[in-house]
Amino acid sequence: MCSKSPFKRSRSSQQAAEAVAFLASDAADCITGQNITPAGGYGLGA
Repeated sequence: MCSKSPFKRSRSSQQAAEAVAFLASDAADCITGQNITPAGGYGLGA
């Protein structure tokens, strides 16, 4: 499966948790109404 990913590696639950922590932090106060899709690059059309 990883060989088919544009990034050639899998994502970890830690990476998802870091994204959630960022979005919940004050550093993300200007980010609104976004959909974050953990698709590993599959939506890039590669």
